[in-house]
Amino acid sequence: MISDFKKYNRVFAFGCSFTRYIYPTYADVLAQECTNADYYNLGKTGAGNSLIAYRLAEANQRFKFNSNDLVVVMWTTAFREDRFVNHKWESHGNVYNCEYYDEHFLKKYADPNGYMIQSCAAITLGNGFIKSLPCDSILLNSWPFFNKEYGEVFDSKYLNDCKDIYSNLYDMPISLFEYLHPNLDDKNFYLRGATYILDDGSTFKDLHPNPLAGYDYLKGIGLPISTLAYEYAVNQTKILQEMKTHKSIIDYRNKVNNFDLKTNVMF
Repeated sequence: MISDFKKYNRVFAFGCSFTRYIYPTYADVLAQECTNADYYNLGKTGAGNSLIAYRLAEANQRFKFNSNDLVVVMWTTAFREDRFVNHKWESHGNVYNCEYYDEHFLKKYADPNGYMIQSCAAITLGNGFIKSLPCDSILLNSWPFFNKEYGEVFDSKYLNDCKDIYSNLYDMPISLFEYLHPNLDDKNFYLRGATYILDDGSTFKDLHPNPLAGYDYLKGIGLPISTLAYEYAVNQTKILQEMKTHKSIIDYRNKVNNFDLKTNVMF
């Protein structure tokens, strides 16, 4: 169990948009505790578990994680594609709920069972890799394992086999969504997020947890975070709630740049 966040010289965070987003996440809240550390938020919006694992390996090659480092990983939902095309990673979140992949692709290549099998393996390999290194780590998950996200249909054989052979995944703390929203079927995730006006004038209810929700999660899973994180989370949530448009949130992020540090260092 981590008892002193001030001992770290560097903090690295990995994940999808629940780790790095247009407003501060749980990772940015946690970084406030590491007052002596350089902070590298290497999360990527839309990333799947394969890309998160790739970035873990790449970051270790670039930075050589050591005993003075803290590595924080929040794994994501299973149903994602990670492809490096035309000099960049194409990561668009759930393949069944994005415009990037058409019906032809889904019919020919997408299979919920395959995504589940791949994610279980990627997470197990990633966790084992991090635990083999001299750094300290916090290993988390955004969504409960083996749960549907947008009505995906599992074959019971694959589902039961994965639950059996990857039972080690249950050793991780409760997922962020399970903690914040015990009733996952209510679909009111945006109540702990933000509401703002998009560029086309429509109102968007953002399901990404606001900073204070991120603090509640970190505290709830037993991490020894202090008033430093709490005050940051309260202040950033207040600022977020006062901003009415998507543009104002982006402008604030670009101007303040206090929760999006040292990110342009990866493929």
